[in-house]
Amino acid sequence: MRLVLAGLPATWRPDPASAGGAVLRAPEGLVLHVAGLVPVPADYIGAQEELLRLGVPSGGTLRVHEDLLGETDLGWPMRRVLTEVVDPEGRVLEVRLHAFYQFLYYAAHAVAVSPDPAVLRAHLPLLTEALGRGRPDWRSDQVVAVEEIFSFEVEAAGSTMVSGP
Repeated sequence: MRLVLAGLPATWRPDPASAGGAVLRAPEGLVLHVAGLVPVPADYIGAQEELLRLGVPSGGTLRVHEDLLGETDLGWPMRRVLTEVVDPEGRVLEVRLHAFYQFLYYAAHAVAVSPDPAVLRAHLPLLTEALGRGRPDWRSDQVVAVEEIFSFEVEAAGSTMVSGP
């Protein structure tokens, strides 16, 4: 199962070395990390806060510029957070735009990261629109419904009844 984002430029190339999700690289140095769907954690807000602070150096701070609750274009709950990672001397190391999603009992996360605030600002309208169109792709090798476990075929009186995928 994965998070699908539409409307991203074709020039944003997938990073073949990425593991555990997708990584797209824009020519200007912007990187978009897209994680797969996971079951919603018991402490969902705490898990989001951990992801916001991921990679902040010791002694550094995270400045939150925007924290908005809303919905995707299809009505799925979404939280969008714009942050800066600042080192102990006060220099901005990178700017991030996070999107957190909840799809029924599953959660997803995407984050755009740039060391140059001007690059992220230039892509903000495009990113806001693409992240706002995030949706789940439920296809998976995992069992997502009990029916898949008990799928069977029964032959009766010359006809076949099929249950399951």
